[in-house]
Amino acid sequence: MPDPIQVPNVGSFFKNPTINKKEINTSKFNLEDLIIWYHDSDTVKVGAARLIQLVKNDLENFNNVSIYSNHALVLISNGKATQREILNFANNIKDVVNETFNISLDSICGFNPSVWVENNSSPFLSSAIQSVFVDPLSTIKIILIYIEKMCLDKSSNLFE
Repeated sequence: MPDPIQVPNVGSFFKNPTINKKEINTSKFNLEDLIIWYHDSDTVKVGAARLIQLVKNDLENFNNVSIYSNHALVLISNGKATQREILNFANNIKDVVNETFNISLDSICGFNPSVWVENNSSPFLSSAIQSVFVDPLSTIKIILIYIEKMCLDKSSNLFE
């Protein structure tokens, strides 16, 4: 994970999905191209970072947000990204991975980041995400506290 003072970032953004192996689209890539952990004869966990690495050239270009070169799960900024840009970039990654592999990526803790913007359900978190690339240290602390709260509070409207 990059030092947020040196490289503004929102950390590791996606979970490794667990899916039925037979549902993986292999028209562009082989199963051998993926990182897979077997749960049982049908179910596998797939490395989300590897999925993103394989499709990164198919992603839209965003001026202020990109993938960290040392780890594809980490979203970074040039220091000018807005909350909307971060979420749009994350959604672009999700869409391209889903179109390519028929695999849905979920954000950490199972929350849906689009809720932050679309429903404005948490002005506190929206402000934190908005400023994450301006004052990374204090903002990251706020976000981590909020994410911990959301992970413990399963009744939160951020969970699907």
